[in-house]
Amino acid sequence: MTVPRELELVERDLTDALEVSRARGAMTRYAAVRPGIMDDLGGVIGEIAPSRRAVVVHDGRTLEATDGAPIRSLERAGVTVIAHQLRANGTGDHVQCTDSVVAQLAADLRDAEFDHVVAVGSGTVTDLSRMLATVRSCPLTSVATAPSMNGYTSRICAIVQDGLKMTMPAIAPIIAIADPHVLAGAPLRMIASGLGDLYSKPVSNADWHLSRSMNGSPWDAHVAEMLETASTAVEGIAPLLPRRDVDACARLQIGLYLTGLAMQTASKGTQASGAEHLISHYLDIIGASPEFDHHVDLHGCQVAVGTVAIAALCEHIVDTLPPAPDRLPWVLSNRENWSRQIHAHFRSLGPSIERMWGAGWPDFEALQRRQQRWRADAKSIVAQATATWTRQADLEATLAQAGCPTRFSDIGLSRQRTLETLRNAPWVRSRFTSLHLALELDVLDDVADELALRLY
Repeated sequence: MTVPRELELVERDLTDALEVSRARGAMTRYAAVRPGIMDDLGGVIGEIAPSRRAVVVHDGRTLEATDGAPIRSLERAGVTVIAHQLRANGTGDHVQCTDSVVAQLAADLRDAEFDHVVAVGSGTVTDLSRMLATVRSCPLTSVATAPSMNGYTSRICAIVQDGLKMTMPAIAPIIAIADPHVLAGAPLRMIASGLGDLYSKPVSNADWHLSRSMNGSPWDAHVAEMLETASTAVEGIAPLLPRRDVDACARLQIGLYLTGLAMQTASKGTQASGAEHLISHYLDIIGASPEFDHHVDLHGCQVAVGTVAIAALCEHIVDTLPPAPDRLPWVLSNRENWSRQIHAHFRSLGPSIERMWGAGWPDFEALQRRQQRWRADAKSIVAQATATWTRQADLEATLAQAGCPTRFSDIGLSRQRTLETLRNAPWVRSRFTSLHLALELDVLDDVADELALRLY
C-alpha cells in the first residue's frame, strides 16, 4: 500500500499552488484546511476582503455540521450576518442547483443589503452561493462541510438550465476554508464521492492527450502539473477514508482545492475533464427530465463509475487499435443522421442537446481528417495518451478501498440504462474524448455491449 504523504507537505503544495495561481489571475487568495479555521473566519475575511454585512447561505444541515462557528466568528469580527437557509425542492428532501432555484434565491435576497456571500456547505450550496455572488458582484467565501467534489475553488458553476446540466462561468471564491474534523464527519458516501472526482484525473488526462493529438486542443503545462500534484496529495488515503481519518480527509480536501485551482487558472480551451465526466453529465441530464425514470447520485460517485468504464474503454482501444473505417459511421455521415439519433433518444430535450453538440462539432471534412490522423499514427497517439494512465483494475481496487461505487448498479442503473448511457453520453458535449473516438471508429456500440455486461 502507498504510504500517504505527510500533511505538512500537502499543505505546502496548496500554498505553492495558490502563489502560482494568483500570478495567473486566479481570484482565490486564501485556502486552508486546518482544525479551528472556522473560528478564524471573521479575521481572515477582515484581512483579505473586509465586509460589513455578509449573507451566510446554508441548507440547515450544513450549518449544523459547523455548530454555527462561521456565524459566531463573523459576528465577533463586527460583521452583520444574514443567515439564509435554502429552500428544499418540490419533494422537500434536498436542494438542487437549477435556474429556477437560482432565481428564487436571488428573489429571496433582493432587498437584503450585503457585501459578501459565505457558502457553508458542499457542492450545491457552493454553486448556488457562487451564482448569488456573481449576480450581486460581491466576493464569495467557501466554507466546505464535506470533501465531496472539486468545484470549491473553481470559477464555473454546475447548473440545470431548461432541463440540461450545464457548466457556466461564475465567480470563484476569494477565500476557501475547511476544518478536517467537520469534513471527517460528513456522510461516508460524500467522502467517497470526493475521491471519485479526484481519481478521474489519470483517465481525463489521457483524454486530454488524445484530444491534443487528434483535435489540436491546447495543452497547459501548469494545469497538468497541478493535477499531478493533486493526485500525489491523495496517494494512499483510500483505505483511511472509511475510518474517517482526519488527516486523510484533510489531504483529500486539499487535493480537491488543487484541482479546482487548476480549472480556475486554465488557459482558454484547456480540457480539464474527459469522457468520465460526460457519463456523469448524461446521468444528470436524464435525471432532471420527467421523461426518464432516473435518480441522480452524487457527482463524484457517478464520475467514479464513469472513470472505471472509460479506463476499460481505453484498454480496449489500446489492445485492439481498431482501424478507422473506410467511411464515416452512418450516424456521423451527415447532420440529419446525428440529429435523428439525438432526438430519438433524448426526446423533448433533443433540440437543446442538438444545439449544444452541433455548435462545437467539426464538419464532415474535419472528421475525415481526424480519421486520416488515426490511420497514420494510431500507435503513437495511444502511447502518448496513456503515458500517465491508470489501468481499470488498479483504479477500481483503489476506489473500492474508499467505499466508492465502481459499478453502474452501484449508482442505481439497470443494465439497459447502462448500455444507453455508454452509447449516448458522447452526444451531451462536443469536447473530443475517447468516447467520441470510439464513435468515430465505429466500435462504440460493440464496446458498450461488452462494458454493460462487465461493469454492471
